[in-house]
Amino acid sequence: MMPCNIGIVAGAAKSVPVIVGGGTQMAAVMAGVAKLHPEVVGNFFQGTTRWLMNDPNSSMKRIMDRISDRIPIVYVNVDYSDSPYEGLQAYEWGFIKEGVGCGGASVGAIVESAGKVTCKDLSDKVHEIYRGIMGFEERGILGSNCPAPRRPRSRRHPQGRSRPSRPTGRTPCPRRC
Repeated sequence: MMPCNIGIVAGAAKSVPVIVGGGTQMAAVMAGVAKLHPEVVGNFFQGTTRWLMNDPNSSMKRIMDRISDRIPIVYVNVDYSDSPYEGLQAYEWGFIKEGVGCGGASVGAIVESAGKVTCKDLSDKVHEIYRGIMGFEERGILGSNCPAPRRPRSRRHPQGRSRPSRPTGRTPCPRRC
């Protein structure tokens, strides 16, 4: 996968600006591109999420700084802390950092729309899609105007930080709205 992506990014970056969506695996791809095709450095950048940028177990900035200081990192600041869905709140709890290039796709949407697409727009669309995938509306579990967002209980993290408890697998909304 990585050699193929190196070729795709290098080939495309010779003609058009390229957003590379992802985290540490794509950092390895960008390192390969920078080493094998230094002439395209500056015509591609990493698009990611704040969850990946704020990961206490990794430092994308340090990784990218070691590859090249000419490869920017642009991240989207979507926030699911007020989401009524535990599955999306798990991003805020640190259990999920990204998903299938969502940072790159989100950055691309904002850039291509010249800022007309906002983080709130992205969040609203994710909630709409999530409801449909999970089938919440058909089952009457969680409508779009759920008045009862879940608030996780805190527990101590093994390294001493406080973090919310793991999702319990219960119905996403206790009021079944």
